[in-house]
Amino acid sequence: MFALPETLSTLLADLGALEGQPGVSSDSLARAHQLLRSPRCVTEGCLPPLSFVSADGQHGTSDDLRGRAVLLTFWATWCKPCVESLPELRRLYAKYASE
Repeated sequence: MFALPETLSTLLADLGALEGQPGVSSDSLARAHQLLRSPRCVTEGCLPPLSFVSADGQHGTSDDLRGRAVLLTFWATWCKPCVESLPELRRLYAKYASE
């Protein structure tokens, strides 16, 4: 039987050794790290690495959101269906804001 923490440490160290090698992109390494941290990402949607500025001006990354419910939407003020969806987004925010 494998000891999971030791196995993950070994895999992460092996990934670190791949950095800078020809044919190994930083995106591929980031995805491999993501899959090791959260194996569910193989079969379920996972938030890709990103950075953002919140409505109150705070800078953050997807790592800051770990373990929280996240609703990510893209819309424009000129898009009528987008604007019409705002009440539903507000309702979802009120429901899940504490998560």
